[in-house]
Amino acid sequence: MHMVLITVTVLMLPKIPLCQPKIVTVYCSAGQYFDRHDERCRECSENTWMAETHHRHTKCEPSRKLQPDDPYYNIIFSGNKTHKAVIKCSPGYFDSPYFTGEPCSRECTNCTAIRMFFAKACTDNQDSICCPEKGMRVVNGSCKLVNASTYYKTKKKENPGHVDQNKQQNNKGDDYLGITIAVTIAIITIAVIAIFAVKKWVVPWYQKRHLKQDRRTDISLGEEDRENQLLSPA
Repeated sequence: MHMVLITVTVLMLPKIPLCQPKIVTVYCSAGQYFDRHDERCRECSENTWMAETHHRHTKCEPSRKLQPDDPYYNIIFSGNKTHKAVIKCSPGYFDSPYFTGEPCSRECTNCTAIRMFFAKACTDNQDSICCPEKGMRVVNGSCKLVNASTYYKTKKKENPGHVDQNKQQNNKGDDYLGITIAVTIAIITIAVIAIFAVKKWVVPWYQKRHLKQDRRTDISLGEEDRENQLLSPA
């Protein structure tokens, strides 16, 4: 009996949870990369860099090999383990971020040479963008013709005093159209006035004149009849 009570008491004791180690997530700073094997951050090696902070990237970015006397670019900042190098391309060349060759060695596209128009000029990190028609702009990656008024306002800001030839032609066309409409309205107005004048004055005058002629004719006929009656024998 005593043995049974002791067993039941032991089984009813509350379970004490075991202590578990707290898991700490490691994040690395700029100039470091995350080593998965050791679960720790290590410093970037020579000729590599990492600008991002609070990260877990497993490798640093490779630095580009730059030559101080290269004709395609000028070195603005040579770079370090926390920042990449900054260069300025020579005029007529650009440096694509997806191109792994020599920096700034790609020549900008001349839109005029391929019978197209510049929609966006060449920059240090992007080639020229050419469109098939003048006045087009790049919208969502494709060439589209913007509103004419917006286009002329943009051109005026880019080059004050510049007057586009197409705008001059459009203005001349508008002037001719305005003159044609004015002349047509004037002709119609003169015709309406002439018709009104004819009905108001010419027609009544003509009717009165015709009536007088009829009366004169009747009088002359009456006189002839009288003369004939006098001359005729009784």
